[in-house]
Amino acid sequence: MDSNILEMMIVSRPIKIEDNILNIKVETNGCYSFNSAKFGVLGRIKINKTAFTILEHCNGTNSIIDICHLLKNKYNVDEDTIYKDVDNTIQLLWRLNIVKMKGQNYLLEKFSYNNENLRITYMQYNELLTMITNIDDSKEHLILNGEEIQLLKNEDILKLAWSSGLISGFVLEYADQGTCKIVIQPNVKYKIFEIIYFDNGADEMQNEWIKDLGGFVKHIYQDIFATELLIENGEKVVLQYKTLDKRILEPAFELSGILRKEYKEKDVYVYSVEI
Repeated sequence: MDSNILEMMIVSRPIKIEDNILNIKVETNGCYSFNSAKFGVLGRIKINKTAFTILEHCNGTNSIIDICHLLKNKYNVDEDTIYKDVDNTIQLLWRLNIVKMKGQNYLLEKFSYNNENLRITYMQYNELLTMITNIDDSKEHLILNGEEIQLLKNEDILKLAWSSGLISGFVLEYADQGTCKIVIQPNVKYKIFEIIYFDNGADEMQNEWIKDLGGFVKHIYQDIFATELLIENGEKVVLQYKTLDKRILEPAFELSGILRKEYKEKDVYVYSVEI
């Protein structure tokens, strides 16, 4: 694990949000289940006994490292496994608004990418909801969003899609040149990531943005979401988008196909890049 993240774990103190944990039940197999007040559409959320123990230790006083030590003393498991289990559990509970952080939030570091000129952040649910809600339906966007964006304006559908990784939003901030917002939809069948919405608030798209975005998308889906069916070790990331007017987001994209009269009797141009 990254040393910077480990240092932040020392001062990140999770605390469970009692009001968002409803109807806790012990299942016959020893697991626990409960409903989320905010993500009720997910139904009963099931976690194993270890994960529930981690949740119980989220009291706002214990740091992430403290919780790791508590579990290491309780279970005869190696340190790397404990750190991974605690990290994965806290990440899930935080994303579903079951816990929040006091002090620093080490997860914000995991969901962001920084270099000298560029910062990319993965949108959490409330950020994505705000952006989707404010999309102007009457505006002609570069990307064909069509029915996907309309469906996502239904909060229950958005919660299901976002919590399962079926929809991800990214914010790209490049020095002082503005901000881009991109919504990506993974396609497991073809092992590609489809850009279904693009809002360019920057002066222009920078050449290196796409390469950095592709690497960060791979990190999110392979290292955090562990989506092996979508990205296997050593595989490249393919980003793709569809447009009506042949405009190219960035020179790295190449025309990979034309769908004749695909959308309202108009040709649709498909661009992609392998990173």
